[in-house]
Amino acid sequence: MTDPIEADVVVIGSGAAGLTVALNLAAGGRQVLVLSKAAINAGSTSRAQGGIAAVLDAGDTFESHIEDTMVAGAGLNDRRAVEYVVEHAAPAIERLAALGVPFTPGETPLERWHLTREGGHSARRIVHVDDATGLAVHKALERAALQHPLIRFLPDQVAIDLITDRHIDGGGYRPRRAMGLYAIDRASGHVRRLLGKAVVLVPSPNVAEDHQTKNAQALVNKDAAVMVSDVLASGLLFDVALSLVRDDDRLERLKRNITVLAQHDSAKRIVDEIEKIISAKHL
Repeated sequence: MTDPIEADVVVIGSGAAGLTVALNLAAGGRQVLVLSKAAINAGSTSRAQGGIAAVLDAGDTFESHIEDTMVAGAGLNDRRAVEYVVEHAAPAIERLAALGVPFTPGETPLERWHLTREGGHSARRIVHVDDATGLAVHKALERAALQHPLIRFLPDQVAIDLITDRHIDGGGYRPRRAMGLYAIDRASGHVRRLLGKAVVLVPSPNVAEDHQTKNAQALVNKDAAVMVSDVLASGLLFDVALSLVRDDDRLERLKRNITVLAQHDSAKRIVDEIEKIISAKHL
């Protein structure tokens, strides 16, 4: 095992979410270590096409965007989360523009950006960079992060386990504090200890069984096993399972995803508990 690397915060994932977290933390004076399992730009963000939705047109409203989103999500959305995202979307797009994302301009002098209407939307609210929005967004975020003196990148690292209180004093399913993580350096095969006061998990979504997605098939998410082994063991995903108790299909998908992602003992225990929930519903 190599000597530990320390930072205030360790971020797992170098996509749009991870880079945004890193930039915001660094702006507050935190030293940030960003981990990626391949190159910095090899995740899913760069492959996203489409665009970003926000209330930008004069005739559009937050209420309309929120209702469109709730309908498109078949009512399964967390309304508070939907409201927050919708109400903060326009400022987020402004920040991306300030970082240099070259959104496609409007077709008239009155239109700052070209807005399109996509499925599920009742108004024109999609800003885009031609048909390669994700690539442009990632380039701007990556450029800003690489230039920041408080952000350090570690590419080609595969996260394998969180370092939590159990590595010191052991014990049970009580809430745990993450103090870093173990990762394998893909080039050397050595295990690294990456230490921080906090760990942020924002890896790419699991795409192992989805051949239609634009996500990078080579980057099937192994980092999610970290969440299965420790975050799950803290009871967080079990709480999610309980909240989904009304929907057998979602529970089955959750169980299947956990089984695919990791073979940790904690994952098996969670799967067993989900099976008990499903079985109890049909008694």
